[in-house]
Amino acid sequence: MDQYNQYTSEQLFEKIRSSSGSIFNYLVRLLLQKNDSKKYIEQLLGSKNNALRNQTILLFSAEDTNRYADALAHLLDTGDKETKKIIVSRLIRNTNSPIIVKALLSRVKDVHEENTIRRAAITALGNSGDNTSAVALIDEFEKFDSDGKIELLIALNKLESAEAIPLFKQALTDKHETVRYWAEKTLKHSAIDRNEFDKLFQVEQENGSLIYKTWVRDPLENPDSSHLYFSKRQQGIYEETKAGEPLLRIDFEFRIEKGEIFFITKKKNEYRSGYVITKGLFKHHYLGNLPCFILKFNNPRVVIDEIPITATEYYHLFENK
Repeated sequence: MDQYNQYTSEQLFEKIRSSSGSIFNYLVRLLLQKNDSKKYIEQLLGSKNNALRNQTILLFSAEDTNRYADALAHLLDTGDKETKKIIVSRLIRNTNSPIIVKALLSRVKDVHEENTIRRAAITALGNSGDNTSAVALIDEFEKFDSDGKIELLIALNKLESAEAIPLFKQALTDKHETVRYWAEKTLKHSAIDRNEFDKLFQVEQENGSLIYKTWVRDPLENPDSSHLYFSKRQQGIYEETKAGEPLLRIDFEFRIEKGEIFFITKKKNEYRSGYVITKGLFKHHYLGNLPCFILKFNNPRVVIDEIPITATEYYHLFENK
């Protein structure tokens, strides 16, 4: 396909209109890289050929969705259902344009729109971080079925909107059990006292007890996850589980000296690594930004029983009880 690399934007555009499959995908990606390609991409987006238009959108990167926000917003209002579904799927994680946010809100408010599109638009707005959409989403809550209400609760919690807390409380008495469950869950996390979290970090940092927690490699993989435990008796456990069942367990002793942690195996082999614990936010797909402690080892090459113990960061999530 190297012969196409020297094509002008106009030549690529003409070739694209008569191509299909992998050739089409390759040519569109080349065209997107051209500095003068905008008018040609906009012509593809405005094509009456649905397959050509939709396949072009599927090839958009996050940067492309922002660059062509005007055209995509127009298609969200005027396109067919398949085009709308494709656009929203591209925006689930790449929504930061005010014009796109406005168009997504229009889809949410349109009671005649297909429910899958409306719910996907809610998810995209929740991931956008644009708090200006929160009040409008709150107003739509009672117009949705139980699935839509749950998507709204999750999206509003991600946006960390203080205006949404009364809605979470109201939803605790919703007629649908699943809505009540998510209302309780979102309220619990949205009401986390960040000042309490900061105070806890400071107190535990001063008394040296931050390390003595349950640490998880990736909380989103739970229950299929890796845990690291440190007890004040200087005994530690590394454990891997699947569906709640332990698959692997490594017991070790440890000691801490001047900011260094020494892992000691049953055979009395020692592995040394410094460590740092910081405050942070873990971005959960459903629950939004959760305050957490982050444990990172300075030496990522500590291996016990062929398992790289310190190769990744670990998290301890802070939750209301």
